[in-house]
Amino acid sequence: MILQTTEPKEVAMKHGRTVLLAALAALCWASPAAAQVIFGKVLDATTGQPVAEATVEALRENNRPAGRVRSQADGTFVLEIQAGSYRLQAARVGYQTTVSQPVAIETREQIQLDLRISTSEVLLDPLTVTTRTAPPRIPSLERNGFYERERQGIGAFLTREEIVRRNPLTVTDIFRGVSGIRVVPTGGTRYVITMIRSGRECVPRMFLDNMPMSAAEMETMLRPEHIAAIEVYRGASEIPARYGGNRSSCGVVLIWTRIGDR
Repeated sequence: MILQTTEPKEVAMKHGRTVLLAALAALCWASPAAAQVIFGKVLDATTGQPVAEATVEALRENNRPAGRVRSQADGTFVLEIQAGSYRLQAARVGYQTTVSQPVAIETREQIQLDLRISTSEVLLDPLTVTTRTAPPRIPSLERNGFYERERQGIGAFLTREEIVRRNPLTVTDIFRGVSGIRVVPTGGTRYVITMIRSGRECVPRMFLDNMPMSAAEMETMLRPEHIAAIEVYRGASEIPARYGGNRSSCGVVLIWTRIGDR
């Protein structure tokens, strides 16, 4: 006679988290910081020499400025902006103010270009895009719909590159400064993340690679270097349907690792 037993759901989840914890212990990687960045040089259209102290602005479709920097001594500049379509305006005393044709930049893309300004009217488009680069997509995030949800722009998204820039010591440190979230001390060196809903403070529902988890488990199971990306949904109107329900009314935090790719 063969006896067959069914593992309780709670035991199965605990086993799954134990396996995940073992995998996380062996996982550690780092990536260079990246965001939506337009960088390059301002050049004299006649001589090709760098132009220092030129003001470079990214203009939205309604001509509202989205970012402004000055070129360095070697003509270089770096603009960190949101994804979208912009025209670049370059101005410098002694030169004609020059506005380029629109240039589109996608999420996490970096564009390198040259801006040419002249003491007389520029007949050709002053902007030349030389390279476009973006960090490679993580397959597990692709499979779980992270990039599609990020493209829709509902919620807050932290990629691995952005997490590295924050230089967090703990996982809860990653959430400091995220709109709608508070990092609250609970005693000693422990903290918990909360949200404010209808005038009261509550703890959002949390998932680790699609498995429910508690705030305590987040601190004990994870280190910042384990995390590939985070999604934060601050209320029922933002939460994707698959993560909704009555238990998610406070909000939802999705934490993704790269365990699924290894």
